[in-house]
Amino acid sequence: MVRVTKHWSVAELADDTQLIVSELATNAIKVTRDYNASMGITELGRIRLRFRWNAPSLITEVWDINPLLPQRREPDDLDESGRGLGIVEALCTRWDAYHCAEGKIVWAEQRIPQPTHPSIL
Repeated sequence: MVRVTKHWSVAELADDTQLIVSELATNAIKVTRDYNASMGITELGRIRLRFRWNAPSLITEVWDINPLLPQRREPDDLDESGRGLGIVEALCTRWDAYHCAEGKIVWAEQRIPQPTHPSIL
């Protein structure tokens, strides 16, 4: 991620992008494992990660085979999970998910901050 953000000259997004990928990939791994187990498959399965630079945005996409779309929830203070999409939502301009031929894609959009210039009097 750091290389991608540096290559596209958006290094200021690297830390947030890393956290977004961590949350989306973790969710994808969990639901893929659960989906495969429900089908009697013992392997963990595969996920795919893709970045798209669509100025002025960096789009992170994660694919998994489980067709169930994610839903953001409000975990209780003592819950050990359930905060991932809330974190993604806080770091991104927007996020969503959609069905595809084999499973779903969850995506998150980060807008590139525009430099601010002091006003000239």
